Amino acid sequence: MVKKPWFKRKKYIFIFIFIALIFLHHGMQSYEQYRAKRIAEKALHYTNGMITKISLSSDGQYAISTGMNHHATLWDLKNKKGQNVSDDANIYSAYFIKNTDDYIYQEQDSNNVIIKNISGKTLGSIHVGFTTYGEVLSTDLKTLIVSDRDDQLYQYQNGKLLRQLTYKYCNNLDPVPPHSATTICSNFDMDGKTLGLTMYNDDKQLLAVGYGQYFIFNLDTGKLLQNIVENEGVTYATVSPDGKYIVSADEYSKGFVYDTQANKIIQNPVLISDKSAQFCDALDSDHNCAQTYLGRVQTIKFIDNKDYLVAFNMYNYQKIVVNYHHVGLYSLDSPILEKYISIFPAQDPKTYKRGDFYYKGKPFSAAYFPDVSLISRADSIDTAPAAGVMVASQRCEDGILYYHYDQNKKILKLEWLGNINNEQQQQNLHQILSPYASLDPIYDNCFNL
Repeated sequence: MVKKPWFKRKKYIFIFIFIALIFLHHGMQSYEQYRAKRIAEKALHYTNGMITKISLSSDGQYAISTGMNHHATLWDLKNKKGQNVSDDANIYSAYFIKNTDDYIYQEQDSNNVIIKNISGKTLGSIHVGFTTYGEVLSTDLKTLIVSDRDDQLYQYQNGKLLRQLTYKYCNNLDPVPPHSATTICSNFDMDGKTLGLTMYNDDKQLLAVGYGQYFIFNLDTGKLLQNIVENEGVTYATVSPDGKYIVSADEYSKGFVYDTQANKIIQNPVLISDKSAQFCDALDSDHNCAQTYLGRVQTIKFIDNKDYLVAFNMYNYQKIVVNYHHVGLYSLDSPILEKYISIFPAQDPKTYKRGDFYYKGKPFSAAYFPDVSLISRADSIDTAPAAGVMVASQRCEDGILYYHYDQNKKILKLEWLGNINNEQQQQNLHQILSPYASLDPIYDNCFNL
């Protein structure tokens, strides 16, 4: 009797198939894990470049930014180019000194605040013994205000610590502050954003915006002038270009206009009206207005002497954050919304279809969109009211969007979509990664609108 070859015997065939399935299963599993890991690594490379702080020069010609990759980047808006000036920058430290060609950022390793001008010359440095979460420097380069992670404020004069302006005190577990000291019970972990700082009135006064309130200090004496407690939750505030008004807004869409000379609230802007015809008309054509409502205010900025912009995020009916890339336009003359302005990087936002984005006739990634959806990115939008300029960080890139404000038409015109890295290289990588975005939550957040 002739024996059948082993591969024709039934019991061996079943064993072979079983072993093959095991190897195939493990092989597929390993491949999926490898693919997910590689995509996550590439995605992390991109999201690590996100800008967290951007600050404009008063003339609107330059901006300085810092981001998750610890780069400090100087943006020449007039000539449309960017240059990395540091690879060791604190991500919340970019600040352009008003009415000068100078800017500052903090070195991550040394905790030194570096002062430079647009020509690249280092003008000086101030040592701060901790990582700052917000900093501003006066026009004469003498008065530096910094905040720590607990929203405690410190004033440096001529490079030396002069005084502490606020002290953290929430309960008996906190150190007891000095008698009559200004206390604060908020921090970066609670707010998810830095303590908003603005010098005004010839740098003699300081606006500091905390959780549900803001403070006004006299920087000559260090004394607290006003503590306005009207807002709720995460709060934003900005000073009008003439220093006469402070406009505040919060995550619950409560707004107030404060007269700094009369020391009183004079207006309550209706910040968000999601039932308005303007709102529905502004939405992209493939979304249902009735199924969408406005969420938290992200930030508030003046765009000229009287008009100011309110950036917000939106939620769909499933309570998922979505980006519609509009800002509300308001005026000191009226508490009523003037209009919604598109900041969508296309001529007609209504032509937008998911996965099909164009800029100057060329397809581009959603990662380049302006980011107006996260509280933690509140400092990634800035304006230069005297020049009618706005800059916003890109959603997932180490890049910016540069706009000009047309006072007559009440629109923001996109002048430049700027990136440091090679654009073609970025496009190729995004085309490769985009279909697999859901494998990594960080990457998915950048590509799903």
